[in-house]
Amino acid sequence: MAKDIAFVLGARKREGERWVGHQVWVSWCIGHLLEIAPPDEHDPRWKSWKPHVLPVLPEQLIWKPKKRTRSQFRALKSMMRSRDVGLIVNACDAGREGELIFRSLYQAVGTTKPVKRFWVSSLTNEAIRKGTTSLRPSRQFDPLGAAAFCRAEADWLVGMNATRALSSRADGLLSVGRVQTPTLAMIVRRQEEIERFTPEDYWTLKGEFISITGAEWSAHWTKHRTGQTGVSGEEHSERASTIGRLSSSEAAQAIAERCRGAEGIVVKAEGEQKRVPPPQLYHLTALQQHANQRYGYTADRTLNIAQALYERHKIISYPRTDSRHLTPDVARTLSDVTSRLVQPWASLAESLGDVSLIKLGRRFVNAQRVADHHAIIPTTRAPRVDQLSVEEKNIYDLIVRALLAALSPPAIDQLARLEAEVCDEVWSARGRVELEAGWRQMTLPPIKSNQEVELPYLPEGTAVRVAAVAVEAKQTQPPKTYTDASLLGAMERAGRQLEDQSLREALKECGLGTPATRASILATLLKRGYLAREKKSLTPTDAGRALINGVNEPVLLAPELTG
Repeated sequence: MAKDIAFVLGARKREGERWVGHQVWVSWCIGHLLEIAPPDEHDPRWKSWKPHVLPVLPEQLIWKPKKRTRSQFRALKSMMRSRDVGLIVNACDAGREGELIFRSLYQAVGTTKPVKRFWVSSLTNEAIRKGTTSLRPSRQFDPLGAAAFCRAEADWLVGMNATRALSSRADGLLSVGRVQTPTLAMIVRRQEEIERFTPEDYWTLKGEFISITGAEWSAHWTKHRTGQTGVSGEEHSERASTIGRLSSSEAAQAIAERCRGAEGIVVKAEGEQKRVPPPQLYHLTALQQHANQRYGYTADRTLNIAQALYERHKIISYPRTDSRHLTPDVARTLSDVTSRLVQPWASLAESLGDVSLIKLGRRFVNAQRVADHHAIIPTTRAPRVDQLSVEEKNIYDLIVRALLAALSPPAIDQLARLEAEVCDEVWSARGRVELEAGWRQMTLPPIKSNQEVELPYLPEGTAVRVAAVAVEAKQTQPPKTYTDASLLGAMERAGRQLEDQSLREALKECGLGTPATRASILATLLKRGYLAREKKSLTPTDAGRALINGVNEPVLLAPELTG
């Protein structure tokens, strides 16, 4: 990133840890250069892990340079304190953690020189040039900086105290974290539900119908007609324990025998056209979920691929975003974006016609729904397809198609529903036929195809006959193990059922972790041996179960703490 920014600023000469140009130096951090010192450097008595010295609650947390990158810290400290420097520009990652990387450095260096903020959502030369000519006052980002320090300090305080408290009661070291532990708890509880699950048998009925006019279709038995006489409450309860299911083979066979070859009438015939809007644009979590479902990529892998498309290839906007919307000024650039696409995407873009005339509406364009960064979209830089790996091409393809779909008209489906009564039993059928593909022409075929079912048009009162009935024996299924996709969704939604209004509000837009950190949380749990990956499934290890079952403070397992 420093090299890209230096190039635009004309700083082409490399001198040690900086690029040098006319009245400008460009240097870099290597991730977080500072970290919070261990407890014993705050107070010697906290060197002990014995429970009686807890809690670890320093009055003021001490930040210190990391050993691994101390030489880079010294180089930056020398530059920032140099008499030649009158203004410092924070060009770290345009997000909360980038703010923390810079502000912890600035604080440790001990300078009071003025600071401005460089803030961009893509790394093309045009975006960098615009960013350097519209630097913003650093004070505008003070709340983001405060949030960053708050996050880091909360993680340290919870992690240090909970880890020490629980490890002192266990045989070995346990790692407990503000976000990782509630996440692990969700996976452990799901696995326990699966293991406790006892399958139950049930039966369904499928009938083949023919009308007096010769029209044919299939329907499923759904319920016993309301108000039917001659059936006891006990028999009715046994027959239909839930909609469309029968709790005994005998009850299913009895309905099949009675309805097979019998006549009835259509009691409900409904049809409507439905406009199906395009899916929203990607934020990082949605991209990770889709990539996991379609290609089996882990959350961490998708983030790394997206980061390469952003930093190295510069063909997508900032990926660590939690917004699925664009701002109006970004929306006005979309014609430039689509006009610079190369094959195979150029042909799709050309079929849209004049993009500038298309109104996206508030489903896609809403400045109030964009905090730090807008949704992930392609940049105006044309990709060198031959330089992309297969994985990079796949992720870029998803992002381009999502934008082209957003710019396309809605799909239109014809929905239909038929309901027939035969021998006091209700049989239902639903149909869907695509009338206009709309945005679906821009996207890849769905992983599970939504099969078209065309039902005949029959007015209510039409006489029908049941030509055949099949009884199907089935079993209830246990909850599914988490995959990267389903766990990311569960983390995003965590806390929505909370009773406390203020906590629910705090978690409404975020859940457990953030789009930028969820992948690393999963990676940490896997690395520490608390989770195992079996193909797409994420399951807890014995160590993971022991950790969760050893936590005697419920708040450490609940999303309230993150809220």
